[in-house]
Amino acid sequence: MNEISDATYVPTAEEIQALVRYLPVFETKGFVSGTSESRPGFFPDFMNSRDVLRFVHALYDNGFVFPFDWVRWTDRVDAYICKPETLQTASLQDIRKLLTAIARKDRFCAGQLACLIDGGFIQAVLRRLEAIGDCQADQA
Repeated sequence: MNEISDATYVPTAEEIQALVRYLPVFETKGFVSGTSESRPGFFPDFMNSRDVLRFVHALYDNGFVFPFDWVRWTDRVDAYICKPETLQTASLQDIRKLLTAIARKDRFCAGQLACLIDGGFIQAVLRRLEAIGDCQADQA
């Protein structure tokens, strides 16, 4: 059995659902992903909303963030962001890499994840994940 943090780990339907459950939350009209605070003499500080923080914890807790060289994968992330329709054929492992890279980058560039939620990209990722989970359930 592979560890949840292993690159070859395959998340279960329950672990997939733990993320997909955020789809209606992020799609709620008026959803606020976070707030930015600017103080003179300091870099702006971004604070994710409670729901976004819970989503990030769910990524880690359910095997969607794992150790790999995510920095080398940022071109792929950018390609998915520029053409979100390509998510329709993304594999589960590609989704794991994508979410790992986004979560890691957000630690260095606060607000990145919130921006992707506000723009609807994370919702597109979650819809793809939902489709993958549905296929897993049909095969069980």
